[in-house]
Amino acid sequence: MFRITKPTVVTRLLRATLLPAMLLMNSVALPRTVDAGTIDFSTYAAVAFSPSTGHYGYSWDAPSRGRAEQMALAKCAEKDARIVGWVQGGWLVLAIGNDNIYGVGWEYGDGAANTDAVRRAKSECQKRGGKVHTLVILCSGDIDPQIVK
Repeated sequence: MFRITKPTVVTRLLRATLLPAMLLMNSVALPRTVDAGTIDFSTYAAVAFSPSTGHYGYSWDAPSRGRAEQMALAKCAEKDARIVGWVQGGWLVLAIGNDNIYGVGWEYGDGAANTDAVRRAKSECQKRGGKVHTLVILCSGDIDPQIVK
């Protein structure tokens, strides 16, 4: 029986290159985590998406759902754009995958965190057959949106 007692050159090389590569291949970069401690629960966010082009538009810190949706559609400006999600007092995430497949996730209320919304959006996109390459992470309050590619 052959037993290795010291790390070989190959083992060191695999540890240095293979593990980081596997982590990178698994998904897009990890977003920073922010909790609901700073969310204004009287504000809205919305996201519009065009399935034909993959373009999107979004809004945040809006005074009403209608205004949030209006601003998101105006920023997308594609003929087939439609609102795919909105949230009040929480987080909204659009995950975009290959062939313009998408998923949407949200989390709202006391203790809401963007990590739960990200997980849901990625899961929805993957269920539809998409490999996620872009995340649009929105807070309904005055926290700046985060685009992760």
